Amino acid sequence: MIVRRTYPRSFAELLAGAQEAAGEARSVTIQAGHFLLYYDIVEDRLLPCISSELTSPRHELLRREAGAFPTLSWALGLRLLDALGAPAKQVMIVVNDWQYLPKVGVDRHRFYESFKRLPAGYTEELQNYAGRVTLLQPTRGTGTAPFFGEMNLRNQYRKRVERMLESGGLPAEAIVEHQGDDVVCSLPDAVGRRHEVYCSNKTGDCAAEIAQMLHLARQASACDCFINLHPAVCREFVERGTELGEELLGNGIGNVLNVGLPTSDVRSEADLLSGCEVAWHRLGAGDRRVLTMR
Repeated sequence: MIVRRTYPRSFAELLAGAQEAAGEARSVTIQAGHFLLYYDIVEDRLLPCISSELTSPRHELLRREAGAFPTLSWALGLRLLDALGAPAKQVMIVVNDWQYLPKVGVDRHRFYESFKRLPAGYTEELQNYAGRVTLLQPTRGTGTAPFFGEMNLRNQYRKRVERMLESGGLPAEAIVEHQGDDVVCSLPDAVGRRHEVYCSNKTGDCAAEIAQMLHLARQASACDCFINLHPAVCREFVERGTELGEELLGNGIGNVLNVGLPTSDVRSEADLLSGCEVAWHRLGAGDRRVLTMR
């Protein structure tokens, strides 16, 4: 459940909230540096939507509109993580590899095969925290390292729920229905409304990938606090996926801090924080209060 919303407008305010959520955490993982994939029709290839990687004059509008958010959020995330007191600190990067791509004829795997490195600016920034922050990468076999691809996360979530269906491992309150040839799984919320969390003929949505991301982070790092620097427009899915990760997958992360940030026309850390909204999820605490603080 969300126990607090805050609207920090400075790094000091953001850090204060992160320190409270992290508390006595032994391991903190942060997701930062999130970026989109862009299909360049002229070159017939996928490019990371990061200013330093978009070198052609025809990319100028894209650079200006969306290219700065990844590196700014990466720098902010590392700075924030380094200021926390946990003994173990990890950072991971999730890539939107589906939303703005053509439905057919584009091979995202070709991008990951040709881009097996962090962007130069990411590497330089991470080196400033050498020995204090480590890069969390997906396990071998996913084919997206050093990044976590959203489509992979969705597919992994789907397979995980299917295994739970087969083994009878779903939560007791889960509702499983057969609708024609489809199997649909739902979970009720606090007031009894059903929320679909799986359908056998659909790919998982953004909430599903968030739930799976948290599951993988917990498995790989034993984190007891997770911080997600995400585009503010994704707020609804991010928050639902955070709760879903605990309700359905039992991720076991005590505190999750979702930090929504603007992505368009940002040029500085101050621009990022000008529209910042933070939701602090305390999972398994049994308290359904929602506090709004400005």
